[in-house]
Amino acid sequence: MLLMVVSMACVGFFLVQRAGPHV
Repeated sequence: MLLMVVSMACVGFFLVQRAGPHV
């Protein structure tokens, strides 16, 4: 489902940002 994909993508991006940007 599109909603699931969008939700997973949003959560994944949030986790990456929280973990720390790859500078």
